[in-house]
Amino acid sequence: MEQPSRKGSQVWEYFDLVPPNKMQCLLCPQLLTYNNNTSSMLRHYRAKHENTQPPATNQGSRKQELDEALVDFIVKDSQPFSVSKPKPPSQTVPSHTSLLCSP
Repeated sequence: MEQPSRKGSQVWEYFDLVPPNKMQCLLCPQLLTYNNNTSSMLRHYRAKHENTQPPATNQGSRKQELDEALVDFIVKDSQPFSVSKPKPPSQTVPSHTSLLCSP
């Protein structure tokens, strides 16, 4: 079965294709029949999940979300780009005299 186009409806964010003709809801274990349209997915989402949070994001999209938040922070608050660079640890090395045991 050909992979359905995910460009037409935002409801695709909440479903995955399970071959040959099923759709798995990402918010619950419900399996729906896929008939080349999103009607049953929209009906299910509106009836069961309209007021719930979206599913957890994967690592790639989480990284993109954090990157975008960092860019917004730098641009909107006029921060220098160096704010995003890790700083070296602020530890000092003890001198040799402080390591010697006193008699």
